[in-house]
Amino acid sequence: MSLKKDFECGLVRLKDARAFIAAHHYAGGSSCFTALTVGLFRKSDGDLLGVAHWLPPARGVCVHFDQPAGGMLALSRLAIHPDVPKNGASYLIGWCIRHIKRNKPAIKMLVTYADQGQGHTGQIYRATNWTYDGLTKPAWRWVRDGVMRSSLAHSVAEMKRRGFRKVGPFRKHRFYMEVR
Repeated sequence: MSLKKDFECGLVRLKDARAFIAAHHYAGGSSCFTALTVGLFRKSDGDLLGVAHWLPPARGVCVHFDQPAGGMLALSRLAIHPDVPKNGASYLIGWCIRHIKRNKPAIKMLVTYADQGQGHTGQIYRATNWTYDGLTKPAWRWVRDGVMRSSLAHSVAEMKRRGFRKVGPFRKHRFYMEVR
């Protein structure tokens, strides 16, 4: 099976992307908002087999990189079905980067993270030429029924009321890429 021959990338409806992420990403969910959502599809039947979900980064990330609001995007979720060939994630990331360069001229920098709490090292980002920026500060997160939420999602009292439990803290490897 060849990626270029058998797969294609394109924009995907947020509803479909969120369902795919819920089924195939360790966080069990994603934001209700998107700046860009791209799918990896099998050409023969149109099945969605991968998702890259991009959001504007938090203000502190823009400050860290000395970028204006609106000048950055963060790869918030990357989920690939297990049946996709080994280089499927890099194929999808590459398509996204080319799309952003062509269609989002205000975007000058991309950022993404690899979660140490999941044993991730960021190998896919190294393989696709992102620059390593070090580890983030440790952060707690909320978990309920396999679904994760940021420690910033709601107040502690609200998250406990909703049945979430606090786990961590965990650090993440941060990577960035300048877009020209």
